[in-house]
Amino acid sequence: MKLCYNTNGLRNIPLIDAIYSIYNIGYEGVEISFHESHLHPFHYDNKSLKKIRQALNDTGLFPTCLATGCDNLLSNIRYEPSLICEDKQGQKLRIKLLIESSIIANSLGIKVINFASGFKDPNLSEDVSYDSLVQNILSLIQTMPDIIFAIEPEPNMFIDTTEKAIKLIDDVNSHNLKLNLDIGHVYCCEENYLDKIKKSIPYTVHTHIEDIKNKIHHHEIPGDGDIDLFHVLLLFKQFKYKGYFSVELYHHSSIWKEALAKSHTNLCSIINKIEADGVK
Repeated sequence: MKLCYNTNGLRNIPLIDAIYSIYNIGYEGVEISFHESHLHPFHYDNKSLKKIRQALNDTGLFPTCLATGCDNLLSNIRYEPSLICEDKQGQKLRIKLLIESSIIANSLGIKVINFASGFKDPNLSEDVSYDSLVQNILSLIQTMPDIIFAIEPEPNMFIDTTEKAIKLIDDVNSHNLKLNLDIGHVYCCEENYLDKIKKSIPYTVHTHIEDIKNKIHHHEIPGDGDIDLFHVLLLFKQFKYKGYFSVELYHHSSIWKEALAKSHTNLCSIINKIEADGVK
């Protein structure tokens, strides 16, 4: 059971420093997240990518995923334009971002890119929004066939639950579309969260892990909230999940040292207990 850390929780320090900080704590991998202060898909050069590759080589950290969910990459309107916005040119701009993301991912040896659906436009029907999402994903897969695109259900977005994400994955019916499961999002948005996680694991290529208090969408350090993380991780163990668990704590960027270390300690403690007890 392998742990990594999402660099969006380390946005207050340079990206290269973030990679070495993750390594120094003992994580096995790193999820690189687009952010203006770290790496932007439209504002980068080969020199910056070379420095990232060197840091990955020096540390041996596995680059698990490239995260494209930053809210202001394309405009001052959060998460817009999206793959399902009313403006077709806006949809094309989001596709362009994801294609550029794939080029960066290939350069860094990353095989998985996560993304979100965006918010449903009130001027569009459910069917039109869904058809746009499916067609745009198929276009991405056709253009970048060596990348696995992982849809992440986000609270209040068009695809906001694992049930909707799984339907989308089944309808697209491609090995290049998988699920980026976020444990906290399931806890916030869905009833019987352990059952929903259990049903989602076979579709999951990458997992975000954090804790949640009172079902409020505020990412907490694992162990500081209400989620039964022991039984969550036990489910993954039972299903022989091979992917990484990526700690996502962008709400803790101001106390990143504490969040980075405490998350690793708490999750390793749970994993060690599961390993010691054996899978039942």
